[in-house]
Amino acid sequence: MSGKNDEVIKFNVEAVCRIDDYQDAYLIAMKDYVHRSASRFLAVLTILKQSGYRDSDNLLEVFDNLEATTSLFLEYRELDALAISLVRAYSILKDSNQIQKCLNEILLAISSFSEFLVSENLETVINPGEIVSFPLLEKSIQARQPLQFGELLNIARFTQAEGTIRTQEYILLAHKRNQLGTRRFLGTRQPSEAENEYSIFEFGDLPETDSVAFVDYCLMLVSNLDLKLRTLMSELYKTLTICPRTPQMRQAGSVSSLPGWVWQDVDPNAHYEEEFPHLITQLVHEFFHTKLNIVEKYAKIWNTDGRTPLLFSPWKDRNRPIRQVIHALMTFSAGGVALKQTLDIPRVSSSRVEGWAVDYWRENLSFAKDTEKVLINSGALTKEGELLVKSIVHNFNLNVSELIR
Repeated sequence: MSGKNDEVIKFNVEAVCRIDDYQDAYLIAMKDYVHRSASRFLAVLTILKQSGYRDSDNLLEVFDNLEATTSLFLEYRELDALAISLVRAYSILKDSNQIQKCLNEILLAISSFSEFLVSENLETVINPGEIVSFPLLEKSIQARQPLQFGELLNIARFTQAEGTIRTQEYILLAHKRNQLGTRRFLGTRQPSEAENEYSIFEFGDLPETDSVAFVDYCLMLVSNLDLKLRTLMSELYKTLTICPRTPQMRQAGSVSSLPGWVWQDVDPNAHYEEEFPHLITQLVHEFFHTKLNIVEKYAKIWNTDGRTPLLFSPWKDRNRPIRQVIHALMTFSAGGVALKQTLDIPRVSSSRVEGWAVDYWRENLSFAKDTEKVLINSGALTKEGELLVKSIVHNFNLNVSELIR
């Protein structure tokens, strides 16, 4: 596939499964992918301006340059998400109300970055009683006490009071980068890709600010696994939402069409000897989703649309599309290797997790070997896809087989 400069982006798929993998192609592909999104966004804004959408004028004053817009979308993945929703609202839904809603959300997002003013007739866009917010910083919380994280931004909540619009001040946690260059913030919701736009789902209460320190420390420990891994994570992990742990199960995830934005739950009340290995394993797990999301857009892994055939996934105990089966194989295998190397770090290694780790390796290696056979026998893989699958299982087996005998 050609990039914006007709540069062919190629990956060494055999190396993709390794934690010491560092290929310039990831960075080139990431920028190319976002560049395409920015191009579509600016084209739609221009069309909307010609169609009389006044807010598109305001946005074109901000996004007045394709390269600058691409850079902004790379750093702030939330803006790219909203831009994609606008393009879909115009090209698929063709719904003027939805288009106006998307335009207003982008204006609100920009205002949180640069104090850019929202359109003056806001009352006609936002229904009385709605909270004016954007998944950028997520849940607004009533000011009770200062929070020791990042900067603080003021945002308005518009409510109906005796027939008039009233403004109440709320505080949001602002975006802030850590030493690796990853923007991370506390949130209760994260985008999830619906049919035509990004929706949001609730996580619950706002997480504790100690969660940030937990994640930052674990990201720092990644350098003990491999410096190339840490470097690539810092360059591809653009935005990390830190969510509270739910009682039912651990949560983590990403959206395939928004590479570079992930979310991870944290339990700061757990013993660090248990939480740190879990977090490192899970952060690497999600990172390999990000890697594969990028690779699959530029390398032909399967010879179908990725939704077929449906193959058995032991991780879900049911049939799933081939693309999702390969993602599970990749991420759980990479997570297993990361866990092994994490427990080699003296200040992290602990008898608290040794039993859990062996169970993880034994189960997931067995799943990986079974899944390799299913994928190869499906006939749906390309030569590159077969090489990728075989390399994943070989690398996982090489790292942990001696530990589970």
